[in-house]
Amino acid sequence: MTKATTLARVAAGEGHGPLHVVAAGDGPNDLPMLAWAGTSYAMANGHPEVLDIATHVLPSNDDEGVADLIDAVLDDQARGFSA
Repeated sequence: MTKATTLARVAAGEGHGPLHVVAAGDGPNDLPMLAWAGTSYAMANGHPEVLDIATHVLPSNDDEGVADLIDAVLDDQARGFSA
């Protein structure tokens, strides 16, 4: 079981595939999840492999990068866009 497997199951249960999923990570254990998600974000202070595979880079954990991502996704949803 990986984060990717669990995320895929949860997404499928909600009727979504990878193109509708946003994922963020910082360590090698996040690589399968980031590869599966339609949009992937690495933390700026993440492992080099994570930075290589992610489609986007967020500010570091210390700089609240995930909070910025959540705010952006919620703003997009409020305007009618999907992630």
